[in-house]
Amino acid sequence: MCANAKSLIDNALLRFRLSRLGCSPVDDAKRILAVRRWVGPMSASAVPARRTAGVVVGDSPLRVWSLSSELRLRRQLERAGAVDDASHAPRTVLLRADWVYDDALVRGLCGADDDVALVASDGAVVALGLSAPEAGVEQMLAAGRAPAAARKVTPAQIADGYNDALRKREPPYLLPLVAADLPAIERRIFAGSYKGVTDLVTLYAWPRPARWVTRQCANAGI
Repeated sequence: MCANAKSLIDNALLRFRLSRLGCSPVDDAKRILAVRRWVGPMSASAVPARRTAGVVVGDSPLRVWSLSSELRLRRQLERAGAVDDASHAPRTVLLRADWVYDDALVRGLCGADDDVALVASDGAVVALGLSAPEAGVEQMLAAGRAPAAARKVTPAQIADGYNDALRKREPPYLLPLVAADLPAIERRIFAGSYKGVTDLVTLYAWPRPARWVTRQCANAGI
């Protein structure tokens, strides 16, 4: 998502939050910035302060919500504060293109202080967060292995599972990207992101119908 589009969505969601608080829409940019300091960022997830490089290992022909695996993972890495250029980054996070990661897992890998290897339920290594990747580490990850010095962690150990968008705690998902499971994968991703989408729909597409339905429900005592 480009910066301008992200800014537009963030400001739209901010105005929606203000309307939920009984405030009128805010159009002035300075007032939006002032209120943003009070409301806080759209996501409470911390982005690592240090420079972290993100690497996608392998490829997959499968698309999730019409996005290629590489593009989806690179967007997740970008949201977690990672960059493409690894030349001056003291830390590197490597993700496999044949897996689907909860955003919380990617943030946890970027924010870890030591070398870690994320393992799936069968014990296979599916992601790495390393300070000094050794030669051949990408091939090692593709084979489901990790450097000997990397500490193996489960999804629950690398991420606390708190979903800021839904304001609830739930186990972070880690799913193999296989064709037979695509519908279930898309449902799981949607379940973790629907609130922001429906907020925008309610704000721009359905305010009048939503008010009408609310009025009918109130009149019916629902």
